Amino acid sequence: MKNDDDISEEEYLKSLKIDDINTSSLRKSVKSVSAFPLYLNDFLKFIGETNGLKVFEVMRRMNDANTWIKKCNYLLEGINRSFLIAADLIDKNENLFVPFRITNEDRFVFYFIENAIYRLFSLWDTLAHLYHFYYELDFKTEKLHYVNIFNSAIKKTLMNKAKKKIKEFLNEPNDSFLEIIEEKFVEICRYINEKNEFVDGQWKGNHRYLKKIRNQFTHRDNPHDFALLNYTQKNFSMPDAPLLELKRSIDDYLVLYENICNILKLVTFEMAQYGIWFDVDIKRYNPMRKYLDDLKQQES
Repeated sequence: MKNDDDISEEEYLKSLKIDDINTSSLRKSVKSVSAFPLYLNDFLKFIGETNGLKVFEVMRRMNDANTWIKKCNYLLEGINRSFLIAADLIDKNENLFVPFRITNEDRFVFYFIENAIYRLFSLWDTLAHLYHFYYELDFKTEKLHYVNIFNSAIKKTLMNKAKKKIKEFLNEPNDSFLEIIEEKFVEICRYINEKNEFVDGQWKGNHRYLKKIRNQFTHRDNPHDFALLNYTQKNFSMPDAPLLELKRSIDDYLVLYENICNILKLVTFEMAQYGIWFDVDIKRYNPMRKYLDDLKQQES
């Protein structure tokens, strides 16, 4: 499948060289993605000062955070399930894949990959909502799309909000903390716009690659069918091997998950200042364990 950056036929053929992609390692990566704990579970731990905020304002912030965490967990569950099923099916059928002749077995694999991709883009929007919630930006939430948030044009606004937010919990703005926030934001903006290309044996621009697949479904083309006449590209199109699509989808997923963990660390820090903690065993919560341990040590 050629992309919008006009990848050459030679590079396309390289993309079909999938011998070094291992489904076992892909499964391990997917299983490393775990659900986030909720602030509202069987009961609520709510102690300590509220930094001058009224209790109902604290509860509103906590409830909003809880809502977005629940949305993340719902999408994570579906994505994990789809990726793992696709990996199992690929183990049975990948060696039979021929891009010129898509079988029913191939379509079954593509179905689960497509399902994960659609949910993946919903999860990107959820990351945007988490940024919008935490920094209290001024977008209309019902029309919020991740490209609205992860846009270099709003970097100045975001950093002003970040400085104000941090000052609420620290006596003085922490420059190194602000630098990390800015660095992570710039990385996301750069990543989602990275050129889709094959460089030194590695594919770059996974997000743009997946975005084109999703957009093709929305319009005339089916990216998982061989076609002699492609109305968008004005030439023939070939589907990529399912294993390659799975690998690039999972790679994008891991980048997204890391960034969700990063913003939830900030949310966790805010909630901790209000005395609100998870109703779970913190030691068993791997994505934020060190961060939460450090906070608990500061309290003691």
